[in-house]
Amino acid sequence: MAPLAALALGTGVLLGSLTRWGLLRHGWVTTKLAITTVLAGVLLFVLVPRLGDAAAAALTPAGVPAAARLRFAVGPAVSSVLLLVNVALGVYKPRRRARRGSAA
Repeated sequence: MAPLAALALGTGVLLGSLTRWGLLRHGWVTTKLAITTVLAGVLLFVLVPRLGDAAAAALTPAGVPAAARLRFAVGPAVSSVLLLVNVALGVYKPRRRARRGSAA
């Protein structure tokens, strides 16, 4: 998943830079970039390191603690919602432009 996260972020920046939409010209593009950056960061720096710990815990007789199972359920659920927001923004493209001098 790490290469796909990096690829999604890289292609998003490339497409935003090379198309008429721009990276900071429209708020929805900036929002999609921010969501993709957060999701890639969470995947690379939070989820991947914890997967090894969860696999090791699953091999113990006690299994994976309930709190850890909850984290592994909530993370993908939140990520799925954010990915759906990204898709909705890409499909519907709200027409409001970002103000000049504003990053969003």
